[in-house]
Order: sequence, then C-alpha cells, then structure tokens
Amino acid sequence: MSGEERNDWISLSLCLKSRTIVSLVKVMLTNPEHLIFDLQMEKRLKQILFFL
Repeated sequence: MSGEERNDWISLSLCLKSRTIVSLVKVMLTNPEHLIFDLQMEKRLKQILFFL
C-alpha cells in the first residue's frame, strides 16, 4: 500500500467515524431507546475501521 492510498484510507475512516458520531448524537436526541443498538453498531464499525 502506497502512502497516498494509506492517507485515503485514513481520511475515509475519519469521515466514517465523524458521520457515525453525528448519527449517534442525532439518535440520542430523538430516540434514546435505540441507543443500545447504535452503541453495538459503533463498536462493530470501530472494529471494521481498525482493520482497514
């Protein structure tokens, strides 16, 4: 993997992380009972992003 490709992956994962956080906050504000599900999803996303 070249340096440029790696930077693309880092920026993509940062973008995904920030979008995940934004959607988590929106869900927290609108629908607290879905929070548990979303926290599990976030853990899964973090695991996926960790392997990228």
